[in-house]
Amino acid sequence: MNSVYWEHRGQFHTEIDPKNLRQVSDALDEAARAIHEADALLFCTGAGMGVDMGLQDFRSSKVFWEELAHPDIKCYEDSSDNKWFDIDPEFAWGLNFHQLKAYREAAVHEGYEILLELAKSKKGDYFCWTSNIDGVFQRAGFDPERVRENHGLVIPSARVEAEDIAEQAKKGTLIRINPTDFMVPKKGEGPACSIGLPMGSVAALKQISKRIKLIRKSQTKSGPRHK
Repeated sequence: MNSVYWEHRGQFHTEIDPKNLRQVSDALDEAARAIHEADALLFCTGAGMGVDMGLQDFRSSKVFWEELAHPDIKCYEDSSDNKWFDIDPEFAWGLNFHQLKAYREAAVHEGYEILLELAKSKKGDYFCWTSNIDGVFQRAGFDPERVRENHGLVIPSARVEAEDIAEQAKKGTLIRINPTDFMVPKKGEGPACSIGLPMGSVAALKQISKRIKLIRKSQTKSGPRHK
């Protein structure tokens, strides 16, 4: 946990021992009760939701950049500079298209379905804030007017010209797009107050969803709970 997180959020974070199954279960129960009793929901998501879809974590993982083997780009921060559109525009467009293609093709996982179910249970009283740029909330069926992408959105509403050619390239190929007309090379040309849960986002959401359903079931039998 870094110092910035601890300063702004960590002070309200209840730490639990991931090896203590009772603490984990109690934390899940508490989270389920809080969500069930809430009048509205604010979903805050980040890279963890994307990683569970098989998307590359471009910032913390070094694998992508090592495989890229670029002489001057060794991490996400190195690539996030407009200078590459001047120095090597084909590479800059290609790198962006590589991300765009991955975001479009990744299957929306069950975690988003659970979040949407929770949103509907509050009769639309929800909002989504995400540091992701993959547009998955919209693909999962959330109201675009209730989604805030803090770092913008990489997926345009229209397909890039000649994307059909790009999609025929070999798996793992970094497509190099011509920046003058935004055309990809022809086929065959060029290289182409919270509780931390010790589990992945989808696993945690499944556990919480299961508990909320049990709460609803018990209340149906015993009558509504009065606050």
